Amino acid sequence: MQTDRFSSDNSAAGTVHVGAWAAILCAADGAEERLGDCAGEKSIPAGLRRRLGPLSRMGVSCGLGVAPHGDADIVFCSRHGDIALAHQLLSALIEGEPLSPAGFSMSVHNTVPGVLDLARKARIGHTAIAAGAQTLSAGLVEAWFRLAARPR
Repeated sequence: MQTDRFSSDNSAAGTVHVGAWAAILCAADGAEERLGDCAGEKSIPAGLRRRLGPLSRMGVSCGLGVAPHGDADIVFCSRHGDIALAHQLLSALIEGEPLSPAGFSMSVHNTVPGVLDLARKARIGHTAIAAGAQTLSAGLVEAWFRLAARPR
């Protein structure tokens, strides 16, 4: 298990040292700025990349940048999943059109960590959290507990 990227320091209660991070900033004109350890979109295998919407591709790119190997435990948080794709599915439902099972599977809150696990060839699994307005704080608590529970 990868243990050198994140660590907790029990001498300073409440302190977490972050060894890697990634983010993608999106401008109103569609321009993207990749920050930190964000991997390029081409690092996602083409067969997986084709199925993902723009937001999911960004999430997988960030994940591959900070945890490229399958031995890192992932806690992923998304309040809604791919909301644009979910809107398309709901619109199709209203119109009486059949829903796409593949479209549904790409719209849910655990799409990004699932595809990330496939891209990383992970066998360790992941935790995906959707907790409404408390999603970020719930994810941070889950990650903290996982770090605190690691054997020293």
